[in-house]
Amino acid sequence: MTNEYTYEILSFLPEDALAKVKYEREGSLPFFKLFSLHSFDESSVRTQIESFAHVVFSHWSRAEAAPDVLPLVGKQEATRVPIKLSRQIDPEVITDDLTEMLVDVQEETEDEILLKQIVVPRPIEDVQFAVRSRRDFLLSLTDHYANGDVSMPDSIKQYRQELRDVTNQPGFPSSVVWPELPVVDENAVPASISPRQARLALAAQGLLSQVEASIAAMPDDVRETVQIEWEYATEVARDSVLTSSLGGQLGLDEEGLDALFKVAVTL
Repeated sequence: MTNEYTYEILSFLPEDALAKVKYEREGSLPFFKLFSLHSFDESSVRTQIESFAHVVFSHWSRAEAAPDVLPLVGKQEATRVPIKLSRQIDPEVITDDLTEMLVDVQEETEDEILLKQIVVPRPIEDVQFAVRSRRDFLLSLTDHYANGDVSMPDSIKQYRQELRDVTNQPGFPSSVVWPELPVVDENAVPASISPRQARLALAAQGLLSQVEASIAAMPDDVRETVQIEWEYATEVARDSVLTSSLGGQLGLDEEGLDALFKVAVTL
């Protein structure tokens, strides 16, 4: 079918700025449109009318495809179906965000459509991932104790091990008992320090140069043990033979040793 057409302004009501236009093309019935004109100069009127032509051609195309007879012609019986309003219900409460999640559901009653969020179990693979992620995050909060120049309290060591063991619990991953983070007294005497920290603390107090002579002056039954500990120990324990024997030789009483360990753990 041709794209050529004509249009004619049939009437114009100046008081309402309305123009009645008739579109025509060969082989199609006329199409009438009432325009509320945007402007009144010739170019603007042409643009507004001609821009509407695609709507007119769509109408003509539908008319060409229309059947000769419509099945519903004649009186029909029908019942009005009321439109149901939607109502949002408060979401259910998640009690464990590791094992549960919210999903959207829609429930329809006689009068309305209810939009809900209900709690359902997470897929088991998601739960495993979530538990391991939380375990790794909790471990990261105590990672600073694992630095080479920081002494890790025994309570933190146990706590970190318990975190690593959560995947071995019988209820993993759906039922996990999380260990509690122990309270660490920052003023407490550390149970152990590194040999590096011990040497730095002794040097700060001017005692490091006296260590070898002090070990040599010890009784035979402890000298060899203390010498080995001093040279090869990977950590210096507060309650070790090395600490008590060497401390006595250097003139450090219990309070002096405690103070030395407190300083050493910060070095």
